[in-house]
Amino acid sequence: MKNTLALIFSLTLLASCASKQEQSYREPPDVSIMNDGGAEPLTITNPRYPRDAAMNNVEGWVFLEFDLDENGHPINLTVLDSSPGDIFVEGASNAILKWTFRKNNTQNKSQYLMEFRLAD
Repeated sequence: MKNTLALIFSLTLLASCASKQEQSYREPPDVSIMNDGGAEPLTITNPRYPRDAAMNNVEGWVFLEFDLDENGHPINLTVLDSSPGDIFVEGASNAILKWTFRKNNTQNKSQYLMEFRLAD
């Protein structure tokens, strides 16, 4: 019975470790090639840097797409991509919804690449 419990415990521990594998950093998309989809912020609120990411020296980015309301505030926010994993998605999403952008009437959707970097 002890061996069975030890085996179940070991398999459970192994499965939980395997599900928490770190995702590797990927380079952000090249926003310099966007066709006027790059949004120009006028006012910003700094995003919250996740504590675990800061303590482990993890840097990353979130690539967002959104519409702008008549006052230049983002609405209909969509995360197009992020790295590593979704570590920075919540901080980026919460922050950008407080920003104001220059409204460009020639574009339907705006895009913004938010990078999370630690000081050297």
